[in-house]
Amino acid sequence: RCDKILVVGQKVFNAMTQFVEASRIRVFDQAENLITNLDQNTNHIIYPCSSRRLKTIPNYADQLGSKIEEFHVYHTQLIPFRIDQAIDYMLFFSPSGVESYYKSNMARGERAIAIGPTTALALEAQGIETIISTKRSVDGVIETLNEQIRHNIHDQKQ
Repeated sequence: RCDKILVVGQKVFNAMTQFVEASRIRVFDQAENLITNLDQNTNHIIYPCSSRRLKTIPNYADQLGSKIEEFHVYHTQLIPFRIDQAIDYMLFFSPSGVESYYKSNMARGERAIAIGPTTALALEAQGIETIISTKRSVDGVIETLNEQIRHNIHDQKQ
């Protein structure tokens, strides 16, 4: 039995609640925040994650000399689609979303709002002007979009 269940992201949290009481799970917005909560004496890590996860936690487990078992709780599948109209803002929630979108579309001067720094790095690699949401959630991204729209309207009035 695990005393602590630490996960990265809302999707993993939601998937884990099918197996474990939600009150036993602590969710983090990014892997870097999770690893700061791992005990240095941790010798076994069960890692619930996406099939396309970053290497942050496995690399940290290696540094600790810990055994790590990955448990894929969802499978990420790229679904590229083409958009032909001009877009002012794109909202991105994962690096795989960035990859999927830019497989079928070229950058055309749109601005992007990223849910966090990892997604922002994927966008910046595409040469996209990126704003990072201050809150790592869907609601946070939408709040950031609303702030940008209000700011642009304010600038246009001056």
